[in-house]
Amino acid sequence: MAEVNGPTEHPTQSPKSTPQAPAPSTPSGWLSRVKANGLLPLQILAIPWVQEIVDQVMFGGRWNLPVHPRSWDGLPGIVLSAFSHADLAHLIGNSIAFTLFSWLILAKSKRDYWINVSSMNRPGAEKS
Repeated sequence: MAEVNGPTEHPTQSPKSTPQAPAPSTPSGWLSRVKANGLLPLQILAIPWVQEIVDQVMFGGRWNLPVHPRSWDGLPGIVLSAFSHADLAHLIGNSIAFTLFSWLILAKSKRDYWINVSSMNRPGAEKS
């Protein structure tokens, strides 16, 4: 005969559940974020480098995109002048600084990075 007064388990009751700590971020997730953020400045830098290569190969270094005030010819220069550089040394210097500062800002947040990048070519942003 079965014992009636002994401890019994009820199948509907579950053992006490302990709160689980969040899973640590996987190295591959961290690595993919670093790769995505690390490549972003290099992708943006591709624009002035392509422009400089085209300038050197097709125009002999004479293709600059200046802003001509009060003329229709100067309108493209408003947007494109940020990508036009005087020579290769100028582009290399700007590329190094842009990459380093980009990575520093991206270490904080991608939002702050886009705010800074979008404000680079606004009127009055670069005083010479």
